[in-house]
Amino acid sequence: MINKDYKLVLEQIEQQLESHQYAEAHENIEWLNGLKPIPLKLNVLEARYHLAMENYGKTTECLDNKWRPDYGYDGLADAMQVYEDLWNKLGDKKEADRYRYTKLLVQYMGTDTQQWRECQDFQNQLETLGRAFYEKGDHKVLKELADTAYIMSDAVWYAIIQQYFCASQTPDVEIPSQEWIERLPNMGWAKEQLEQSGRCVIIAAEDHNLDSCKAMARMLAEMEKQVYFITPPILWESKDENIVMAQESFRLQEEDSYGIRHIPSFFLETGVGQRLDNCAAIIGSLLQLEEIQGLALLIASGNLANDLEMEDVLKKQYSRFNLGLGDLFESNISIGWAGDYRKYISTIYNHDVNEWMRRTPTCKYSIVIPVRNSAESLRHTLRTCLELDYPKDQYEIVVSDNSTNNNEDVYQLCKEFNDSRIQYYRTPRDLQLAKSFEFAFLQTQGEFMFSIGADDAVLPWALRVLDDIREQYPKEQVIQWHRGFYVWKGNSGIGENKLEVPEKYQLGEYGDFYVSRIQYMRNLLQNVQVMYILPLLYINSGCKREYMYHVLQETGRLWDGMSQDIYMGVTNMLINSQILNIKYPLTIAGMASVSVGGNSMLPKADDAQSAQFHDELRKTGNVGGYCPSMTERLLPDFAGSDAGNLYHSLLRAAARGILPETYLGEIFDWKKIFWDCAIQLNARDVEFDKLIQGARYTASWHGEEFLKWFDDTIYEPIIQPTRYEEEKIDAMAKTQAFVEGENAYGGIVVDASKYGVENVYEAAQLFGKLSGLSKNA
Repeated sequence: MINKDYKLVLEQIEQQLESHQYAEAHENIEWLNGLKPIPLKLNVLEARYHLAMENYGKTTECLDNKWRPDYGYDGLADAMQVYEDLWNKLGDKKEADRYRYTKLLVQYMGTDTQQWRECQDFQNQLETLGRAFYEKGDHKVLKELADTAYIMSDAVWYAIIQQYFCASQTPDVEIPSQEWIERLPNMGWAKEQLEQSGRCVIIAAEDHNLDSCKAMARMLAEMEKQVYFITPPILWESKDENIVMAQESFRLQEEDSYGIRHIPSFFLETGVGQRLDNCAAIIGSLLQLEEIQGLALLIASGNLANDLEMEDVLKKQYSRFNLGLGDLFESNISIGWAGDYRKYISTIYNHDVNEWMRRTPTCKYSIVIPVRNSAESLRHTLRTCLELDYPKDQYEIVVSDNSTNNNEDVYQLCKEFNDSRIQYYRTPRDLQLAKSFEFAFLQTQGEFMFSIGADDAVLPWALRVLDDIREQYPKEQVIQWHRGFYVWKGNSGIGENKLEVPEKYQLGEYGDFYVSRIQYMRNLLQNVQVMYILPLLYINSGCKREYMYHVLQETGRLWDGMSQDIYMGVTNMLINSQILNIKYPLTIAGMASVSVGGNSMLPKADDAQSAQFHDELRKTGNVGGYCPSMTERLLPDFAGSDAGNLYHSLLRAAARGILPETYLGEIFDWKKIFWDCAIQLNARDVEFDKLIQGARYTASWHGEEFLKWFDDTIYEPIIQPTRYEEEKIDAMAKTQAFVEGENAYGGIVVDASKYGVENVYEAAQLFGKLSGLSKNA
């Protein structure tokens, strides 16, 4: 079916729904659901059908997680209308009004229409109510202020009002917490900090939100926060252009009766329509004050926060929290952390991170294994670690358990092994993958450390070889090595039972050599698939304990990124002129069906999988969640794309100041980047339309010519409806996806099941025999 015919059927369904021909409409909907990809417009029609049938739970299931309000693409306003109608039916006018407001933004933002003026009236009302509260402390306006912020989906503003309401115990007013706000990325962390008296808060106001920001400042001051209020910039009339220094702003600061310190900011006209202000410089100076104690909450509109994050003075000491609400809401209030990253993550882990980092090593090696609900595969991984040919008192195995609540399987497994080398730690809360790795590395007490997954293996000779290499190269901070590859039995679809020995090896011949930064980068830009031979500090490389300080100094972070392994590989490549490599395998990368990384790459086949995926994101991202920088938003979130992870990591490196921003225009081939990522999208993913529309929106940032290329080359071909034969696809997934025999480098690929192998421990034993590196080979 071509797209034109598809649209005719959509129109027919719409007519059938309007004329109450529900059976016919449902039959057509089911038929179109067999074609992929599914556009948002079809999701809307299905939701309308269930709404008419009064199946309200199914109504929201049809739409949840399938849209994002970045721009008014086809079906988005209609989706908002369905939500509005649903909540009106359920008698929740405020919720209905919230979706109506979003619908008007989608359709009319920036236009000379009554509908757009209606949206602006809400912002004006927010300012009027904010002025009344700041000047008079009128608690009567609290409810109206909260309702206005809520309708505008101004989640941070609503959360602050709700927190103030709870702290002040305002009588005769009810401002309930809202589950969707509570579960937003990093909102849990923000609320924890807002509950703490004495926490420093910096508010950067603009002309359009001055009065509401003042009201916010007063609320926070009354909640015993130390508030610094940076006023909207005014013209600097002095001939001295050195306004980026904040001395004059600090000299003119005043403290009001609420204890809020008001600091004026200035701007200098640098050209037609261009100006330079000192807001970022003021914030940078504030963060050096002893009274700030190294950490502050920074509150500003989303648009201003984006600008601040790109300022050199703040690149390594500020991150705004992107709530995932879409660019249409960037005039709303945002919140983020500013200051010393170690202070920030100390609040996540409920422990002084500096204390962990300063610990004196107690052994030579730390093998780090972050785990989440994967005790079954971990059993065999631990067996490989416990049977290393190395003195038992000279290495530790750090098991960091990030399993879901009440899941004690990993703890019980470690207890069962009853081995002093296994050091068990439980994460203080649900953590996303990068933070889970970071927490785990911070627990180490070895001189040299590396990480593996709960389905990987360490080969018996690994630590002996590292001893030899470290003795020969005592000054090297990072060492990279070869790794084997094994797909566990039961993991069908990606080469089940495949075991690969990468090259031909000679016992004791390590083949040590250096790879320069330029070599790594050149290889990456030519072929994105070489990303997994970057020094990831995961499976294929490790570092000295003190190397953490080097990473922190250069990037302002420790473990970070959308995909922690790829990001750390990019970081290690960029902050070192060269990396020591050895042509010798020390580990095996395993791929079990419980693999967190592997499963994150799979398409979401139905609404249940989509809901489960996002529920996991909300749990792990509520505190310490990943936040894309403004630079990363030059590329859309190609969920499930390893190429997307690589390019996001490079952009994040630019945002941290370790990759020259000139590369973005001079070296990056943006058409190749978009193509590499888009071809990894899966049309069978129920969220496909959201992803491709997000890609199209981001393509528009690169100019009209680029958008036309994107539409012609990627968008139009990829949205053509196709009927997939699911049974054939499933059958193909179960067939052997690899060729056995010798590879081009003298290595070998085998079907491990033919040797009786069922897990990574047995795969490691077979690897030793096939490679000739085992004592028993």
